[in-house]
Amino acid sequence: GLPGAGEWPLATEGLNQASHPYTSPEDEMILQGQLPCVPKPPQRLPALHSILLSKVGGPLNWYRNMERNWKWSCRSIGRKILIPALMVTAEKDVVLTPEMSKHMENWIPHLKRGHINDCGHWTQMEKPTEVNQILIDWLETEVKNRPVSKI
Repeated sequence: GLPGAGEWPLATEGLNQASHPYTSPEDEMILQGQLPCVPKPPQRLPALHSILLSKVGGPLNWYRNMERNWKWSCRSIGRKILIPALMVTAEKDVVLTPEMSKHMENWIPHLKRGHINDCGHWTQMEKPTEVNQILIDWLETEVKNRPVSKI
């Protein structure tokens, strides 16, 4: 059977149906589990799938809470994010292309950027060393010496 409704889009059946409209033909390898970080032997894929589902509860909550997020977003129109922020883009990300993040500085004045070449959407899995270096550099330069804002 299918997992709970919240996890259905990430189940094999749901992933293929739910994400297909957002991908192009050249991204078919993603849907077939042919990413370099995914074990190739088919007998290991169900185990990996179970492990991934058990580890992504937090990130999945954003999708589970989408209606509330949308309502909050409507109320926050015109507001700026005034705390230090980091945006990491990836050259080959077909879900959030670097171009989609243009003009973020208009709404996030203290935004710093990192970019990873030859990398898709799952930056932390595809290029963990590069992601960690971007995070370390940002934390050292942007957050370490910045005074804490009063709320």
